[in-house]
Amino acid sequence: MSSPTDAERVNMRREKHPQIEETFEEHVHNAMPKFKKHYALGITTHTNDEDDDPRDHRQRGIHNPNFIHSPNDPRPPLSQPIKPRFSVHGTASNASVFSHGDIAPVRKTSRAGSLFKRLAGKKSTTSLLGTEHQQRQQQQSSNSLVPAAGLRRKMSTFIHGGSGSQSNESRGTRSSIFFPSTSNSRRGSATSTMTSGSRSSHPPDTPPITSQQQEQQYDQQRQQRPETREQEQKPPTLSDMPIVSRSPSFFMLDTDLNNLSDITNIISATPKNTESDEVRSTGANKTLKYPKPPLSSHKSTSASDLSHHKAQWTAPESWDIEEDANKLLATKRKAKHHHHYHHPQHPRPPHRKHYSNFSKPIEDKAVVEKEQEPPEKCPQPISTDSNDAQGLEIAKPIDESSGIQHSASTQSVSSFSSGATGASGATGKQIGGDQETESTISTVGEDEEVTNLRSIDSEQTDDTSFSKFDEEYDKAEYQLEKYYNDFSDVDLNRRYAIRIFNIDDTFTTLSCTPNTTLQDMMPQLKRKFNVGQGSYQVSLKVGKLSKILRPTAKPILIQRRLLLLNGYLKSDPLHIMGIEDLSFIFSFVFHPVATSHLNYEQEQRLSRGDFVHVDLRNMDLTTPPIILYQHTSDIESLDVSNNANIFLPLDFIESAIKLSSLRMVNIRASKFPANVTDAYKLVSLDLERNFIKKVPDSIFKLNNLTIVNLQCNNLERLPPGFSKLKNLQLLDISSNKFVNYPEVINSCTNLLQIDLSYNKIHSLPVSINQLVKLAKMNLFNNRLTSVGDLSQMKNLRTLNLRCNRVTSIECHAPNLQNLFLTDNRISTFDDDLTRLRTLELQQNPITSMVCGGNYMANMTSLSLNKAKLSSFSAELLSKLPRLEKLELNENNLTQLPPEINKLTRLIYLSVARNKLESIPDEISDLRSLKSLDLHSNNLRMLMNNLEDLELTSLNVSSNLLTGFHGSPAKFFASPSPKLAKSLLFLSVADNNLTDSIWPLVNTFQNLKTLNLSYNNFVEISDLKLQNLTELYLSGNNFTSLPGEAVQHLRSLKVLMLNGNKLLSLPAELSQLSRLSVLDVGSNQLKYNISNYHYDWNWRNNKDLKYLNFSGNKRFEIKSALDPEGKNDLSDLGILKQLRVLGLMDVTLKTSKVPDESVSIRLRTTASMINGMRYGVADTLGQSDSVCSRDVTFERFRGREDECLICLYDGKNENASSGHKISKIIRDIYDKILIRLLEKYGEESDGIKRALRYSFLQLNKEINGMLVSVEDGNTDSGLTSADLLSGSSATVVYLKGKKIYTANIGDTMAVLSKNNGDFVTLTKLHVPAEREEYERIRTSGGYVNNQKLDGVSEVSRAVGFFDLLPHIHASPDISETVLSYSDEMLIIATHKLWEYLDYETVCDISRENKSQPMSAAEKMKDYAISYGCSDNITILCVSLDKSVNQQSQFTLNREDLISRKNTFEDTVLRRLQPEIAPPTGNVAIVFTDIKNSTFLWELFPDAMRAAIKTHNDIMRRQLRIYGGYEVKTEGDAFMVAFPTPTSALVWCLSVQLKLLEAEWPEEITSIQDGCLITDNSGTKVYLGLSVRMGVHWGCPVPEIDLVTQRMDYLGPVVNKAARVSGVADGGQITLSSDFCSEFKKIMKFHKRVVENQEPLKEVYGEDFIGEVLEREIHMLENVGWVFKDLGEQKLKGLETKEFITIAYPKTLASRHDLATKNQNSSVLNDDLLFQLRTISNKLENILSSINGGLIESETPGNSSIYMTFDKNTKDAVITKSTESDWISFLDHLVTRVESTVAILQLRQKLQGGLELYTSSDSTMHKSVFELLDEILKIQTDQKQ
Repeated sequence: MSSPTDAERVNMRREKHPQIEETFEEHVHNAMPKFKKHYALGITTHTNDEDDDPRDHRQRGIHNPNFIHSPNDPRPPLSQPIKPRFSVHGTASNASVFSHGDIAPVRKTSRAGSLFKRLAGKKSTTSLLGTEHQQRQQQQSSNSLVPAAGLRRKMSTFIHGGSGSQSNESRGTRSSIFFPSTSNSRRGSATSTMTSGSRSSHPPDTPPITSQQQEQQYDQQRQQRPETREQEQKPPTLSDMPIVSRSPSFFMLDTDLNNLSDITNIISATPKNTESDEVRSTGANKTLKYPKPPLSSHKSTSASDLSHHKAQWTAPESWDIEEDANKLLATKRKAKHHHHYHHPQHPRPPHRKHYSNFSKPIEDKAVVEKEQEPPEKCPQPISTDSNDAQGLEIAKPIDESSGIQHSASTQSVSSFSSGATGASGATGKQIGGDQETESTISTVGEDEEVTNLRSIDSEQTDDTSFSKFDEEYDKAEYQLEKYYNDFSDVDLNRRYAIRIFNIDDTFTTLSCTPNTTLQDMMPQLKRKFNVGQGSYQVSLKVGKLSKILRPTAKPILIQRRLLLLNGYLKSDPLHIMGIEDLSFIFSFVFHPVATSHLNYEQEQRLSRGDFVHVDLRNMDLTTPPIILYQHTSDIESLDVSNNANIFLPLDFIESAIKLSSLRMVNIRASKFPANVTDAYKLVSLDLERNFIKKVPDSIFKLNNLTIVNLQCNNLERLPPGFSKLKNLQLLDISSNKFVNYPEVINSCTNLLQIDLSYNKIHSLPVSINQLVKLAKMNLFNNRLTSVGDLSQMKNLRTLNLRCNRVTSIECHAPNLQNLFLTDNRISTFDDDLTRLRTLELQQNPITSMVCGGNYMANMTSLSLNKAKLSSFSAELLSKLPRLEKLELNENNLTQLPPEINKLTRLIYLSVARNKLESIPDEISDLRSLKSLDLHSNNLRMLMNNLEDLELTSLNVSSNLLTGFHGSPAKFFASPSPKLAKSLLFLSVADNNLTDSIWPLVNTFQNLKTLNLSYNNFVEISDLKLQNLTELYLSGNNFTSLPGEAVQHLRSLKVLMLNGNKLLSLPAELSQLSRLSVLDVGSNQLKYNISNYHYDWNWRNNKDLKYLNFSGNKRFEIKSALDPEGKNDLSDLGILKQLRVLGLMDVTLKTSKVPDESVSIRLRTTASMINGMRYGVADTLGQSDSVCSRDVTFERFRGREDECLICLYDGKNENASSGHKISKIIRDIYDKILIRLLEKYGEESDGIKRALRYSFLQLNKEINGMLVSVEDGNTDSGLTSADLLSGSSATVVYLKGKKIYTANIGDTMAVLSKNNGDFVTLTKLHVPAEREEYERIRTSGGYVNNQKLDGVSEVSRAVGFFDLLPHIHASPDISETVLSYSDEMLIIATHKLWEYLDYETVCDISRENKSQPMSAAEKMKDYAISYGCSDNITILCVSLDKSVNQQSQFTLNREDLISRKNTFEDTVLRRLQPEIAPPTGNVAIVFTDIKNSTFLWELFPDAMRAAIKTHNDIMRRQLRIYGGYEVKTEGDAFMVAFPTPTSALVWCLSVQLKLLEAEWPEEITSIQDGCLITDNSGTKVYLGLSVRMGVHWGCPVPEIDLVTQRMDYLGPVVNKAARVSGVADGGQITLSSDFCSEFKKIMKFHKRVVENQEPLKEVYGEDFIGEVLEREIHMLENVGWVFKDLGEQKLKGLETKEFITIAYPKTLASRHDLATKNQNSSVLNDDLLFQLRTISNKLENILSSINGGLIESETPGNSSIYMTFDKNTKDAVITKSTESDWISFLDHLVTRVESTVAILQLRQKLQGGLELYTSSDSTMHKSVFELLDEILKIQTDQKQ
């Protein structure tokens, strides 16, 4: 048995003698174990004396140990290498704090001291869960439930007592996050691993610590703290060196100054010199006092830490991956000794953060602390820098049951539970160092922690909490870190295969255990490769970079982690995968040790240069070439990027006396490059895309730095020395790990631009105001919750806060011009920004804009897309005199105010996707307006005086337009119609326009693009626009295309005529020599192409790139020679520019068809696959090449029940040669899948496994080809240009009744249902997605401008060799069982989803469910009409094989067009027509919104938006399920259905849709609309709560003369209304008549299903049976649950009614919640009547003591006060409304209060109460005698 290490001895001794913990902490500093640097808490050093020359201690090859020791220690021997110092920090009980970085010089510390050091730097340190904060939240929560303040006061007094009563406060249960330790805790113990922010574990007598108590402790400790201690020695200064003062406009090389275009008039200001604060630190036994540097409470390691000798150089740290593995594995071995302490972790509810107090510093602090908490059982970072003492803590394990829907990719994130839960003692990520260490985390007491956390979660309210999305987002990084860095599941005794290559590309395969090091492998490798006794080493090559591995590296663990990062799972056979060739991901290369040298080409390139600007990129160097040493004095800029082993020796740095710019991008360094800080004249330093964890404090020596780029590293803080960089102007520290804002940069007062994007910063400190010269600040994608005062930042011009969590902003920056707040949580905006020009508030829950602010005076651009606006203030428009651009897309606006004419400078106006019903005529006064976008609204007519506008672009597609105001004659009569001359782009697609509009269209003589698709045009002969280049006429009723009209279109390049009724094409089309796109698909073409004198033949249109004939089933292309007999007229090969040729369903009788190739996409198949119809539509857009490929395999593998549908979308294609990778994928993927399906079997798990491995194998094949390209082999046809090219892919495998979908990238698949729902089968893989972004960062990549490494728009794809391992091809896989309701499968590339949402796509598919080709074309045409100009490919498959049945319920085209005038909404027009009013027995449904009156009074603006959402859902579902809207009253609906099943399924679906809707934040912030979940976490209530009631009967129908709609009268209607009145919000109440009829229908259905009886025999008619059976299928898909409410007395009805309550099956838990609420309800009818009785009794008693007489209190006479008689009570209940009951309660409470007050006053003043009775004696003591006795007892107790 091995002897224990020093750390173990310390722990064992501490356990035995906890009272001497301070002694042991000192001992650990003095006798430190020899661990690697990052295993320990950092290297402890002391700095040089002031008279020492700092240059004497720099890195020169080997460590200089003279300066590596503690101030308390003697200096170690000169020969001893550097040893890191290990400090065991004492921690507060249950709140241990670990951190990274260097620790301060040694001093004695206490447990509490080490804890409170982490609080230094913030004024407020109270807990988020503090007692006062709890009470404040509870008060706010309770106040939001009652509308009237007076009533709240009365109810509170009545229920809880007066103000004199002592409040009931729970003590000792909730406390602040931090609290003093009352026991000796140690790191790794159970008590030291509790999550910060959870319930504290105070001893019974220890009260919670409040913020005031903490401040008092601070003050006391400062006074008691001894002044004498070992002082820290300051690092040497460079005061004697000249500091170059540079102007703010001076920038050096490699700087993109485009982002500084708006920096003007920089005001020079003297930076404020803030005094050095003192950090207070408290401990359990002692106090300390020490000065505080600008950022952290400790000094970082000085420059002398990097001291080396010059003679011997050792290679820099190896590839970052190997560093984590050694420590984690060592941890696992140690953890095995403690496994018996482990208790299984139970899942717990997630923590919630309060929305209402985001702006409070303490809450930000709490979030910061929570943010840094790694899960207890996943890898936990061992502290490497005590600077982290400002608030990093260890988090509880994450709830592993959340958030995973798809099976494959989520395995990589969610399969943690298998390996991680069982890892009892796995420690976390530990970086760097030279030796191994063992560290243990005990798991004793975990169950108690979980219990405490659960109790806290149960106390937190939902109405002030973070959304569940935020909780999952914050936890994702820890889940991923746990998955990729936890090696606890590794079997240390298992042997793994690994392939090692030699330099001649030969290889050998070894079998090793995970602990095997390279040093152990070397003898075996030498034998295998038969080499002599030379010096050899192994390099790891990933992509184009090779990194030399250290002898202590463990290749098995490196290989394992790289496989995981590339999409393989821990459940995969990783131990045998090393047998295969994995060089497309990585490779290990065995080679001799040799210095780097240049090849001939590199030498020539270098020698031809001037040695002023030296470029050494991608040369695989370890040191600078010898040739450079001759010219070092000339070098001004040096670029050594992409050299993974590069090292710049000190002598080289010292001799480069002119070096001002240094780029070391992507050198894979995990440490700051040595000796760089000695290049004193550096002006620009670029170290982006590395793994640097810490910047040395010696950075202060580079005082001339102007530009610093540290993008994409692992920085968590910056050293204090950073504050000395006074000349710094541009700083980029984006894509790092900052949780706290690095305050040290605030001392760099000359900063002009700073980029902090893609970090996790929660708050901005007040000290940021020191940056008085800062012009641009980028905080994109952080976690800011509020922005405070920035009023001192006089020069701040641009502030980017996109993608944060900001709820409030009050920055008051005086000169701020551009403010970007997209995707935040701002509900109101009213900041005082007088110079503001651009304001982006997209994707914020704004319901109204405040008009009182001063931020509008100079505004030129305002964006409010995707907000919650239901109206736009006229007053607001009057305050925007300089506005030039206004965007209001995707809101709920119904009109624009006439005051819009005050925007006299407006150039661009977009109000698309709203509900506009009209446009004010005043808009014609906007003479500067150039672009107007009003698509997807409900406009019937445009405004008057349209001709007065000078528009260049007008888009009014998807409206209800039938024409324009006035007549064309009026337009022509205008003296000079400006619009006729200016308009260039006109889109009026999807409207009701007819041929009468042609004269008006012809007036736009300069028109370039005209889109009139999907209107009612029949003739085109009147069109005469000679300058037209693009014409879209799809989806009309053209039967012919006149040649005369075509002759007028000589400039035409694009002609879309698909979806018409064309029989032939005129020969005049051949005269359109510029024509490049012609789409005539889905027509009725039937003509002879050889008759080219009269009909069109393509041979003269040589510029055609896109030609589509698909869908013309009667069209034939047959071979025929021209009259001269030389040329075949059917030859399509003459079109040399052709890229897409669509010939689906076309009869081909010629062989002159071009073959499918990289540059051509050819479709010749029939539109049927396995009996299902399918269709394809695509467009090239602005692209000149084919990048998307669709392919289908009917009867896949020769099986009748299988088919394969694939769509590949190429990314970053080569414009000249097309997208090669997508073509290769199309050719080889099916073969890969067939092979793997045979291997893994036919079961569901086997199919999923085969699909996943097929993508991984496909990626291996593609990248294998790209590797050969990198090596100079071009046999595959790929070139070096394809190394940054790849493809997303979606594969749909249908087998029987199951659909298996696998996808990578952004090609999405959706399953449309006939009940209005849809299912998303794929998952979006883009860098901005939470899990994708965290994985990218874990692998070393970054995200810039929403692109992975600034290149790829997707985070998963096949190919992209140069982006490995940041991108991979592991797919998400879903499995779906087809049901009766599934109608159509839609697969489309990403551009479609940018312009059409899922709901619109599914509406189009339902409208064309029997014609998938038409559906696909319509989706494409809609996207084009909305503005899409990129390539799109859409594939639609109709899943119903019964074509006749499909056609039975499909509208013909004439019916569809005639409907267009009958609908009031554009969206409803795409759905089924409204049914005829049902008569006879019908189902009457009444709906009503619960507490709507109260909500309208509280949030009128929010309710306007909410009501629109509510009405849209109601009406949309009515069209889908076949209901008739009778009428509405306010927010109440009355609806009629012909069948009980359709009524019930409509009610159930509406309840589900209301739960999924996006409601305004105001609605969800109060009790009536907040999120409520059941015990299983299922969402039960959210937003508006609607009650419904259904009754079945025969009402009296009558036509309303005003509305011309059917109305229903009679007792059936009355009963239905009363039934709905019984329901609570979210309930559906059913009458007994309805239930009886429903049961009959279900009995019929049972006969059909079980007995197989024919429909006609069961239902009487086939049609009725088909309708009912279809509705029952829909009902079964939704699911329902009935609950008996019992007999209820309905208002106004004589007899009681037996009521049943219905719920959707998924919301059955609503019943339990409703019952619970009803049982616990404080207010109901009986209670009010009882309260009235008590009030009457009290008033009667009061009357008696005033001199009146009453009878003695006898049981027989008391009944007269009890209640009304039954009839009176029922009458009151019937006539009273909700507001009446509230008023009644108010009245009763007032009576009781006043009566009791008078009685109490009399009691105290008179010493008793004299009661006059009608008899001389009473049987019982009066109530006042009892009161006297009670008061006397209470008085005695007080005395």
